[in-house]
Amino acid sequence: MAEVSGWMELEASADGQVLIELRLGDERFVTRAPRPTSPDDLLPWRVELRLREWRSQRKASRWFGLRVCEELRALPWAAALQAVLDDDPIAWVVPGRPARISAPVAVEALRLLVAIWVDPSLPGLKKELDSLAVLGDRGIQAMVALNPTGDHLRDRLEGGQPAVLHLAPTAAAEGPEAGLRYRDESSGEWQTIPAAALVSWLPEAVRLVVINTCYATTVAQQITHARGVMTVAWAQVVSDARAVAFALFFYEQLLRGTSPADAVLMFTEHSVTSDMEHRDIGSARNVATITQNPVVFISDPADLGLEIVSPSGRSSSASAPGRGALSDAGVAPIGPEAGPSPSPPPSPSPRGQAPIEFEVRDAINPALLVNGKETLKVINIRSEQHVARAVIEVTCDAGVGSSVVRRTIELIPGLTPVSGSDFQFPVLYELLRLGVKRRAINFCVRVLAGDSVLAEETRSSWWMAQDEWIDSPDTHEFLPAFIDPETQVVKDLWSSAHQVIVALTGTSSLDGESASATDRVAPYVKALYLTLQGKQLKYLQRPSGSLGPVGRRMTGQRVRLPAEVIKDQRGTCHDLALLFAACMEHIRLYPLVILIPRHTLVGYWRSSQVHKAYWKHPLKWQIRHKQDLKRLILDDEVVLFEATGVTESAPLSFERACQRGSEQLDDATTLDAAIDVRASRGYIDTLQ
Repeated sequence: MAEVSGWMELEASADGQVLIELRLGDERFVTRAPRPTSPDDLLPWRVELRLREWRSQRKASRWFGLRVCEELRALPWAAALQAVLDDDPIAWVVPGRPARISAPVAVEALRLLVAIWVDPSLPGLKKELDSLAVLGDRGIQAMVALNPTGDHLRDRLEGGQPAVLHLAPTAAAEGPEAGLRYRDESSGEWQTIPAAALVSWLPEAVRLVVINTCYATTVAQQITHARGVMTVAWAQVVSDARAVAFALFFYEQLLRGTSPADAVLMFTEHSVTSDMEHRDIGSARNVATITQNPVVFISDPADLGLEIVSPSGRSSSASAPGRGALSDAGVAPIGPEAGPSPSPPPSPSPRGQAPIEFEVRDAINPALLVNGKETLKVINIRSEQHVARAVIEVTCDAGVGSSVVRRTIELIPGLTPVSGSDFQFPVLYELLRLGVKRRAINFCVRVLAGDSVLAEETRSSWWMAQDEWIDSPDTHEFLPAFIDPETQVVKDLWSSAHQVIVALTGTSSLDGESASATDRVAPYVKALYLTLQGKQLKYLQRPSGSLGPVGRRMTGQRVRLPAEVIKDQRGTCHDLALLFAACMEHIRLYPLVILIPRHTLVGYWRSSQVHKAYWKHPLKWQIRHKQDLKRLILDDEVVLFEATGVTESAPLSFERACQRGSEQLDDATTLDAAIDVRASRGYIDTLQ
């Protein structure tokens, strides 16, 4: 049974202070601190120091318990503790209704409902659905509700009576309006299933709820408090890869008879936990590495011992009576009937003892490399045996040399996920330094136990040139790497714009921050537009070809940086949009780069205050839905304009370029992404 090795309890006192009690083994530590006013000052320095000292004295992960009075419960205490305790899992005790105790069941009797809202802008949700599809072949009575409305989810819970509920919404809303967030398929508008409603719909049969999305602690607390149900949720940002890996690992262990708490603990111990914040994104120089692990919410510490599946009740049956019984317009069984099937698992390696499933990126772009994007997307090792000290060895052969990275891991029966972001290959940085153009590179993964090779697999990828941009949903957020606001040509352009700025603003100041604070941005952008209009630039048609060899085509193009655009007096819509963005960022304005099918626009925020309010969480810098961007334009918060207007032979006024920018968005079938350059800084470095 899982045991808690340390505790933190928090109570609000009448004088506005917070009473903090730590129980770390035999030691008891009590202190008082002012009530926190922001998430940044939750843990007083002396508490954080004591926790770090205590954690450093232990090698193995252990459960850490957390109790918080109701008055303070809305604050992100779990996330604050995770930043200090490394990979110790958190058990948050939320007193309320006692847990419903019932005996564990055999696999064939277990009913699981997966409610998942697949969003085209978040490919990880589709991967999660495909990954969980294999559960339908394990004998479990598994059902899936695809993109359910609140009413549909309520009906599925009532009719299905699941013991385990897996929720994978697009997002979770915290605070007073806590709930599951998703985008309506027909209207495109955001909808919320309130946490209170979800709690009221849970049937008595539900014993475990998993919420596999970022920032779901408020929803989890309400479920556990009101229904006494163990809830597993994430307290902070979780990457797509880690969320999918957790779901695979967690249910693999659950069906082997492992308790939910032990499955979470094993996940923290057996997976490499060096994912970067915000969906595996971040510069190693600028973003602190954090541990992404789920939090378990229970109504009593004894509930950590909850068991769902009987260890003796495991079955290898491919089907079970009643499987898919809820197949109707809103629900389908997980398995072949549920739509596109996931790729079949790879055949066992010749050695056959620990088959490897791993994916590499189709292409490795330098912009992704310098900003910490993993080159190995997935590494899963399946083993029928326990190996206490196995070695995973990854070799990257880049033609100019090789890099070999080794990690010691523990293989457990079933699936052992390994985070690809932990593997960095110096030889790739040598390619970048040498300015190597496109070429094939190979990755070989081996699993060893002593002198024995348990498995070996090889995959290939493509190294892209430094000026090649790959246009895909998982690379859009890296576009600011091509935007360098400190190049000499950008500075020269603002010097050239001096007289126009004086004429339009009455001042020679280039203080964009002050202009953004007082709604005086437009004159500066207009001055830049008129200056570039005088450079006699020519428009280059965006190339229609794709990057990469036949059979592995990727959408993208070569990027001309500002110096090349000005020197050669030509650029595509993409080149010109990036030039405008670099210039605006140089004087501390707030630019946006807008990607629509076959075209790139540029825009800006009129107010720094509105910009700050919109990006409440600093780790987000993309607008992914057309309706959201259009609403900002209609509210006069954001202005778009057509960057190619500066190239037209018949001069196009700045005002008409702004009208055309909005028209282009209206006519576009969809919005690929609107990337906020200033919001990305601190996480995305430039290539230069």
